[in-house]
Amino acid sequence: GFNNYLSKPIEIEKLEKIFLDYLPKEMMSENSRDDVVMLEFTPQNDATDDENVDEYLEEKLMSIGISVAEGIKYCGGSIDFYKEILEDYIAAIGENTAALSIYCNNSDWASYRIVIHSTKSASKSIGALNVYELAYELEEAAVKGDDSFIREHQDEFLEIY
Repeated sequence: GFNNYLSKPIEIEKLEKIFLDYLPKEMMSENSRDDVVMLEFTPQNDATDDENVDEYLEEKLMSIGISVAEGIKYCGGSIDFYKEILEDYIAAIGENTAALSIYCNNSDWASYRIVIHSTKSASKSIGALNVYELAYELEEAAVKGDDSFIREHQDEFLEIY
């Protein structure tokens, strides 16, 4: 195992640095960039090129506070992968909201924390930063057993999620 940590969602540049720090040089392709050996990574699409993203989808997502560019960044620059992650995210909403409601009603903070943690990570992966931030706070409250904070913000979270 590594003696390091890389938080999710994974940013390609940080992953590349970890590879450079830990992998033997013979396992890497060399590209001279300021005398530093870099791994080759070519995203499938340019994440900053708005023409590559379905404009209607992007407009709708932005209208509900989702940063498509941020999500594509966390998907390694791949628009196709971003759309796949987005579909999975949408498919999980019903199950996750039901589970969070049950766990909140039963004061089962350990189970609540597991679901809110995965929801937090998935939200950041698609660029839903407002959902991510509130999920982060709810996860922290679940860790501390702060049921009053969770109950106070549960409906707000379910509304924006």
